[in-house]
Amino acid sequence: MKAYMFPEYDTPVKVGSKVAVIGGGNVAMDAARSALRLGGM
Repeated sequence: MKAYMFPEYDTPVKVGSKVAVIGGGNVAMDAARSALRLGGM
């Protein structure tokens, strides 16, 4: 996506309302909590 060429190219960010976290453990909990803070359900 050429994020390394930031001013010329913009990396797309897809915004949705639903989030799925596959896996478990501390990293999964961190991802789930971050998703909730950002507005995901």
